[in-house]
Amino acid sequence: MKQTRIKTDNASKLFPALIRGNRGYVFRVGAVLKNDIDGNILREAVSSLALRFPVMYSNLYKGFFDYYHIPATDFDVVSELSNPPQYLPAVFDTQKPSFRIFYSGKKMYMDVFHANADGMAAITYIKSLITRYFELKGYNPSRIDGILYIPDEPSKEELRDSYRDMYKRGKRLGRKESTAFALRTDRVDGLLRELCITVSIADVKSFTKQKGLTITEYVIALIYMAALSYYDVKKETLPIKLSIPIDLRQIFPSKTLRNYALYTNIELYPSKGYTFQEAAHEIKRQLKRGTDKDRLQAMASSNVRLEKNIILRIIPRAVKDKIMKKGYKIYGASKISASFSNLGMHALPPEIEGEAERFEMYLGSGGGGVNFSSAGFRDTLSICISMSGEDNKIKDTITDMLLSHGINSSCEEMRIIME
Repeated sequence: MKQTRIKTDNASKLFPALIRGNRGYVFRVGAVLKNDIDGNILREAVSSLALRFPVMYSNLYKGFFDYYHIPATDFDVVSELSNPPQYLPAVFDTQKPSFRIFYSGKKMYMDVFHANADGMAAITYIKSLITRYFELKGYNPSRIDGILYIPDEPSKEELRDSYRDMYKRGKRLGRKESTAFALRTDRVDGLLRELCITVSIADVKSFTKQKGLTITEYVIALIYMAALSYYDVKKETLPIKLSIPIDLRQIFPSKTLRNYALYTNIELYPSKGYTFQEAAHEIKRQLKRGTDKDRLQAMASSNVRLEKNIILRIIPRAVKDKIMKKGYKIYGASKISASFSNLGMHALPPEIEGEAERFEMYLGSGGGGVNFSSAGFRDTLSICISMSGEDNKIKDTITDMLLSHGINSSCEEMRIIME
């Protein structure tokens, strides 16, 4: 399929509007392999996938009314670098795509601008890159779901703005959100810490099955208890609110490799004195409500309705950017305590699955904030934490609680100096 200019999707319009210098909505997805990575083969693998992932391999063009993805032509985006800083790659006026690949030893990471992909699109790319890497090393990986191969061409469904398919006239959802407790650690200027706690999925399931919980509900409860370690119930009255992205592909089937997620906020008031079990079941109740199909369709319809508004369509992009920035201040970061993104379980072709240990994902973190994510591979669940402080209460609370539930864990840390 010939690559052409592609209008940004319904969610992606926000991210370029929020760019400040070299900071923006960038997240990191990666993998740890069994053996050291060959940089030359990795570079070849990255270059070979350009036509298969046209939106991923794009940068942005500022049109008068909208932003557009335009094809990149320079694929020199791979660097050997341990502890790579998490900066926004060049997005405008560049020939390179809006992502970068870093590797060191057995680890590889991709930092990608959120306008180019959501978490599921990014992990699909990483799995496809790993598969192509081992193919170039002489392996013959079989085809499995969740991985894209060459020389297949991208389908129209993969390039679709699937939010527009969810639009239903008359459906709408209010946007009012209460202010949340600000989860902040002891910020150290220029420091970013990425911690990966790993546990056996079998051990976690052994506990969650007894308690009537899913792994997602369980991990959210762990995060709530960690946030609670910073909460002074005598002084604070605001709720701890965790924002949970919802992958829509499982609810409204789509093959899109663009952004296709909404969110639900889990809100708990520590003044109610929840035990872990009580908190977990309140999370279960709220998560069920938040992932209700009708609710999600109403939320998407509200967003698409704004995009369809004839007045907003003829407003210049620069003015829209100012409107979105103002809206973000009203509905954005002050309304949540932290985010938790669960990528779910993932697999590689059986011929190469023994060559990888785990997947990881790190959301951006700044101003002393903390964000969380997780990913599963074989029997390993990675619980990933991004933070900019030295305090270990978050990590210690989670690992101590895991141990109290009979679940052993280990933790690796990458310390990054952001200049």
